[in-house]
Amino acid sequence: MLTAVAMVAIAAPGVSSAQPAVAQSSVGASPDLSEPGPFRVTATARVAPCRGPGAAEQIRSVREQGARSPLLCTSAAPIGSGPDTGVDVYSPDGAPGRRPLVVLVGGSGANPGYFVRMVTHWASHGFVVAVAYDAREIAPESVFTGIRRAVAATNDPRSPLYGRIDPSRVVLAGHSAGATKALESASLIASPPLQVITDRLPLTVASGVRVVGVLAMAPDIYTLPGPSRTPTLITTGTDDRTASPNLLRPIIVDRPAAPTWFTVARGAPHLAAVDPVADYPLTRIGLAFLEFVTGSDTYCRAFVGAYPPVLTDPVLAVSVRNAAARSLACTR
Repeated sequence: MLTAVAMVAIAAPGVSSAQPAVAQSSVGASPDLSEPGPFRVTATARVAPCRGPGAAEQIRSVREQGARSPLLCTSAAPIGSGPDTGVDVYSPDGAPGRRPLVVLVGGSGANPGYFVRMVTHWASHGFVVAVAYDAREIAPESVFTGIRRAVAATNDPRSPLYGRIDPSRVVLAGHSAGATKALESASLIASPPLQVITDRLPLTVASGVRVVGVLAMAPDIYTLPGPSRTPTLITTGTDDRTASPNLLRPIIVDRPAAPTWFTVARGAPHLAAVDPVADYPLTRIGLAFLEFVTGSDTYCRAFVGAYPPVLTDPVLAVSVRNAAARSLACTR
């Protein structure tokens, strides 16, 4: 539960001072979605430069996969001394009404602090973000844990998140293996088998929970999405040697039911997403997609229509959509 967890106020993320900002997409340029949003962010976890068992090896690995900025970690094991399973929440202070929820899962071995810059940025724009992690999972248990704890918190009068989350607007997000788990979870939720239960929890969600989108950043090349009609954005980069664009495209874009967009950022390596938001070329597109699937008609038009801007964005080497995405229409 999130009732007794200390909430830590943090500023919205800034830009990198060590590296020049990269070219950003034209989608989400006005207003500029790469700039911090209007809300101060409160978090249930603190981050600091990664230190501890295995930290040096992790830092070396992420450097090899393209991260340019100092790696940030929470206290979660194995790098820290805390638990290796949990949910960290980033919420927008003063945002009116019930807010959409994003549940994000990192890749294999990733500390939940790696994506603090990105999730803080999303929260500053009005999203409640639950970063879920489970170092021992095989099935996508962390995704369901993130949803379950966030919904429990918004229903608990003792929680600082009481009444602040809209469970009918949930987006599943992930990076690398976490992106694969987000895609798998959307399929399990959309078409649940008679019983899916692990040794720790059932892979189900409460009534009233509605998954409205999936943001899959650099998923594993062996990803095989199941049946789902959930709008999905899959991203990778031309310099990503792990989530190779050539191997991902035929697996994912030909999905028959789910409206799917597939974008490849020029020059982006596998772990560009852990850098400051100004240094990640897909910051604007990712946030625009979150806005679109949670109800913004303005950002719907960035992805939907005869010639939406996402298909001609100069920062993208490849930008395509499937037939289900082409058939969509914005409501207004």
